[in-house]
Amino acid sequence: MRRQSLIYGFWDRFYEACDDKGVSKKDVAEFIGVDRKTFYRSSNQLNPLSIAKACVRLNVSADWLLGIVNEKRPLYRSMEGKK
Repeated sequence: MRRQSLIYGFWDRFYEACDDKGVSKKDVAEFIGVDRKTFYRSSNQLNPLSIAKACVRLNVSADWLLGIVNEKRPLYRSMEGKK
């Protein structure tokens, strides 16, 4: 039962991150190299490399995306305005 709730939590967070970043699911699918239909069936699972690529594209930590922590943290900090 715990595994199933993680899967559904993942997809909720994935959709939330796409919306927050203004990134389409199609764009993420192309970036990580999967069919965009993958994101429309919550029973689908991504392999670890695809999850890592999604984190990079959406700039969210894997621990947040996977539901391990509740605090949404960026994967990397913006370098804009820094010299």
